[in-house]
Amino acid sequence: KEAPDTQMVVVGDTRIFQNNFLEMFETNGVFLENAADVLSTGDKLISVRSKGFVEQPIAILTDATRLFIKAVDLLLSPLLLLGVGGMIFWHRRRVATRLRKQFAS
Repeated sequence: KEAPDTQMVVVGDTRIFQNNFLEMFETNGVFLENAADVLSTGDKLISVRSKGFVEQPIAILTDATRLFIKAVDLLLSPLLLLGVGGMIFWHRRRVATRLRKQFAS
């Protein structure tokens, strides 16, 4: 019988299990994700993993502009949802009234 292929990740320090391990360096999170991928699916998909998130703002914004955009985002989104919901409610109510009149006759 042939022995099954086994894989192992060896880490030389127990600090990997501490809460602040991911905060020490950006690449620690990538290391843990890659280790989990290798142990679960092998090394076939390891090249697909992204290298991490890099924030690339379109333009450098002032604090006032950033605050304005945040306020518009926080206020406009719920208002937009309420407006669309109100329009759907009004439309359905109008259709129901028309159907009631049509079938009442």
